[in-house]
Amino acid sequence: MGISKYVFHSNNDFQDGCCVLVGNLIITAGHVVSNQTLQIKVDGTTYKLFKDNAKFYKYDEDNRDGTSTDIAVFEIPSLSSPLQLDATLPCEGMTLKSISYEHVVKRTDKPDIFTASDDFMQLNECDAVITEIEGNSFLCKTDMVLKPGSSGSPVFRKGKVFGILIRGKEGQPYCAFQSSASILDILKKEFDKNS
Repeated sequence: MGISKYVFHSNNDFQDGCCVLVGNLIITAGHVVSNQTLQIKVDGTTYKLFKDNAKFYKYDEDNRDGTSTDIAVFEIPSLSSPLQLDATLPCEGMTLKSISYEHVVKRTDKPDIFTASDDFMQLNECDAVITEIEGNSFLCKTDMVLKPGSSGSPVFRKGKVFGILIRGKEGQPYCAFQSSASILDILKKEFDKNS
């Protein structure tokens, strides 16, 4: 299972999205929690995450250039993981590992309407190669098309979180990630401001 055990999906029927546990922080894309609650289950306990409870939340909905931010960070002292954010700046050509979940609905041939479909969350892992840098974010070409419900999922480099999925080109294997280097910078500024 490895690092994927620290990647979670929403178990709220009305909200899709993913997140990752880094130390005692849950990190996701800001737009995932901008209007609804991201509900996850960790070791049998359900956590409801919404922007008002975030340690840091910012979603530049109207500004999606390289200076924009789309991130939400929640501090949960009762949780922990060995994962860390990678401070390395992204470079074109880097190969990363994307880990996300997808809500899958499969139809069956059974006539019974109660068993006509089977829906579940599917864990997806694929390579993501950086093709372009855009300030706080970077663009990747992925081995598979990541669905909208994958927002907030991480990419990894050498076992560290390297970025968080913030947007993609629908039906195409291209995605943008908020870089972990920018997240670390944001958190440092927030810590300095509050200390």
